[in-house]
Amino acid sequence: SSDLVPLAEETSLINHLTYWSLGVACQALLDLQGLDETYPISVNISPKVLMDPGFGEAVRGLLKRSGAPGNRLIFEITEGVWIQDVEATARRMRELNRLGIRFSIDDFGTGYSNLSSLMRLPIFELKIDQSLIRNLPGDPDSIAIARLILAMAGQLDFWVVAEGVEDEPQADFLARHGCDAMQGYLFARPMPIDDWLGSVRQRRGPSGH
Repeated sequence: SSDLVPLAEETSLINHLTYWSLGVACQALLDLQGLDETYPISVNISPKVLMDPGFGEAVRGLLKRSGAPGNRLIFEITEGVWIQDVEATARRMRELNRLGIRFSIDDFGTGYSNLSSLMRLPIFELKIDQSLIRNLPGDPDSIAIARLILAMAGQLDFWVVAEGVEDEPQADFLARHGCDAMQGYLFARPMPIDDWLGSVRQRRGPSGH
């Protein structure tokens, strides 16, 4: 439910959910490593958890205990996370960068991003919100916004992922304009992570390739 995360953030439940998700992600990275696959895995991190004073050390401990490769973890944060204190946010992100972790801005284009602040953060990836993808490629306003984001990301050397891609015309438009990756129902429905890992094993075949 869309109400779950806001409700969890009002209590300590968001911490438990985040660390559980990170544990699952670390195990999945180890499973992928055993298949000689190098897919990264993204985990949504709430602003409250990101700025918790003990979060960096907790992530360091989790990576050490699990043996998971930190450079294949991407933390997805929302645009509003740095509005309160850009410098404090940047310090926390750089602390996690030293563990190999990269950062993605989730739902980009729906908030009130201050681009000068954005450029002060160690960002790896922008995820274009599905509301900006939905009317491509027929709507002139959607075309203009998508092309603007893709051009800006190219200049700033950000990787770009389009969310909510549901049909071939959307995918073709995005590919032609330099979008690096896409996700959505055109490719797959959400599924349990064990099912996804099973599909990876099946695709590799009995020889492991």
